[in-house]
Amino acid sequence: MCGIVAEHGCSDPDQLERMLERLAHRGPDDRGAIQVTGSWLGHRRLSIVDVGGGQQPLCTRDESAWLVGNGEAYNHEEVRAGLADRDRLTTSDNEVALHLIDERGTSGLAELSGMFAFVVAGRDGRFVVARDPVGIKPLYWARRNGAVRFASEMHAFDPEWQAFVEPFPPGCAWTPEQGLVRFASAVPPQQAPVEGREALLAGTRDTLVRAVRQQMMGDVNVGVFLSGGLDSSLVAAIASRSPTSAAGSCRRSPSAPSARPTSPPRARSPTTSAASTSRSPTRRPRRSSRCPTSCARSSRSTPGSCAARCRTTCSPAPPASTSRSC
Repeated sequence: MCGIVAEHGCSDPDQLERMLERLAHRGPDDRGAIQVTGSWLGHRRLSIVDVGGGQQPLCTRDESAWLVGNGEAYNHEEVRAGLADRDRLTTSDNEVALHLIDERGTSGLAELSGMFAFVVAGRDGRFVVARDPVGIKPLYWARRNGAVRFASEMHAFDPEWQAFVEPFPPGCAWTPEQGLVRFASAVPPQQAPVEGREALLAGTRDTLVRAVRQQMMGDVNVGVFLSGGLDSSLVAAIASRSPTSAAGSCRRSPSAPSARPTSPPRARSPTTSAASTSRSPTRRPRRSSRCPTSCARSSRSTPGSCAARCRTTCSPAPPASTSRSC
């Protein structure tokens, strides 16, 4: 997760710097900004690929074009193989997107497979904005007084811009000359029918495995959020067996214990008599999870006001229309 801010028009660099600072939580590892002719690009980075050398904005060797991006191009190696022989300054997949747009313009965006939001600005006045076909990576834009601004989150925009903010449409690119142009759709327009149950199962399996392995691209450890359901369990199983990443499974911090220590079973005292073992143990009254008094339902109660009565601490009470447990 990174954060980007850009503007075609560069009306006020100080405002744009403030917008970028509002996205600091998206990129704690690095920040960068540049003014390119009549445009401005800013980036907050969370390092995943080329951790040591992928600082943004990225540029071509002659610094004629610059890019800020959020996301990944999973097929960057295949795309790079089809481009002209160019000097690359980093191993970042985003730099491949920069060369692709620099060489082929918006028509080359259809070759990318991934989740991304890119902004490219050139010394010759070129300006291209693009978002992935599914809209996985967030991107918002606003047009006001001849300037066009872009940001990864809505709250990055100044208050006077908020009324003009809209989601940037997925699968589209924007240039000042052509406006919005669609380069790809989330679902292909035509799907060839699959004949036979075995072919359908094999195709589903291959597609799922390929999708998971593509998203394991990175130079840092990869983790999986598990809900316990079928979908996340399948993702975790495929990721753990993936040959594309050494970080196929979560790694426990060295400082964390490898397992919770187990206590040995408590032995019964040999002096315990038969009478004492047959007698039911004394049980404390079970305490209700809800405060037995009316303090939890009173909007005037304060934290701890019922501690003497129910031996626990009350949370601040909600409005009178709701109730809360101690």
